Amino acid sequence: MIGFALSKLNLLILVTALFAIIVFFTYGLDEIGIGQQANRIARKTQQLVSGVIESDEICAKRELSIPPSIKSLYSGSLYYVMNIRKNELPQKSQLIIEITRRPTKERKKQSVIASQKIELNGQIHIFDWDSLTNSLNEADKTVLDPQARLAEINDSLVIIKETYKGKKNIYIIPCTSHFSGSCLDREQTVGGIVKAMRGKPSDCIETEG
Repeated sequence: MIGFALSKLNLLILVTALFAIIVFFTYGLDEIGIGQQANRIARKTQQLVSGVIESDEICAKRELSIPPSIKSLYSGSLYYVMNIRKNELPQKSQLIIEITRRPTKERKKQSVIASQKIELNGQIHIFDWDSLTNSLNEADKTVLDPQARLAEINDSLVIIKETYKGKKNIYIIPCTSHFSGSCLDREQTVGGIVKAMRGKPSDCIETEG
């Protein structure tokens, strides 16, 4: 009787150990898959922005929309955000693209799961939407969050290169793919800001009228 009970206990221990190994292995594969998908998104963004920057044209422009989520074996969908920031150095500028898990109440700061960096000789102008003032302002960084619970979800970018007085300017403008005309509206807003600063419109950025 005792021998039978021990054999059952050993079997239970074996099954539990196998289950733990399978879960651990599956979790590891899931993390690898998430990292690979995040890297593809960051790399695609980096390649598109680099293509605009390296264009031989005086004016160059592209638009990009990022996927709403990353596939996960556990949750089905993993929500993420893309952080885009600039780093101005004495001899060059850097544009840094980082993807993190979407912040939660429990963990507001998330670790970076993918990143890309672009170096250029020129000035980077990043614009960010302020939901409190409902206005677009120049900032050091902006965030694309496809799952934001706001009237407008920033999940797209307008990237514009302008050569002005021999100097390269890069404009990074967030917008949404959920409302037709959003990206054009945001670009025209930036065009108005540039026009107000220079006293004349940019040849590369759309303006109203």
